[in-house]
Amino acid sequence: MYNKILAAVDGSKQAKEALQKAFSTASCYRIPLQILHVKEGDDKTKTSWHKRSNLNKLEDRQEFLREIDTMAAKYNITHKVHFRVGNPAEEIIRHANENDIELIVVGSRGFNRFQKVVLGSVSSKIIEKASCSVLVVK
Repeated sequence: MYNKILAAVDGSKQAKEALQKAFSTASCYRIPLQILHVKEGDDKTKTSWHKRSNLNKLEDRQEFLREIDTMAAKYNITHKVHFRVGNPAEEIIRHANENDIELIVVGSRGFNRFQKVVLGSVSSKIIEKASCSVLVVK
């Protein structure tokens, strides 16, 4: 049984599917859901959103928050959205550790081998370094 679940999202189609799975799982256990979006960068770049994120524009972020609220209402689950700046995998793991998260739910972008070598895979890094269970949704 899980008592604390974290959904890590970036606004992508895969992240939305992972978020749906996270809400469904939280609903089964009747627990609140934590949702985290990490902007890649450092303190110097806090005002700009990472170019690979699907949440670059304020309107996109607001629309995504509305989608989250709709899902929460559908599953009758309370939720809290968190935002961090930094390396996505590291910040997701840090948030999970700081909040005693028992399950991290992430989407997989389905990078090919070349993309994984060059860009890395956030979900792969989380699987490797997280101290809790990780559910990767394809």
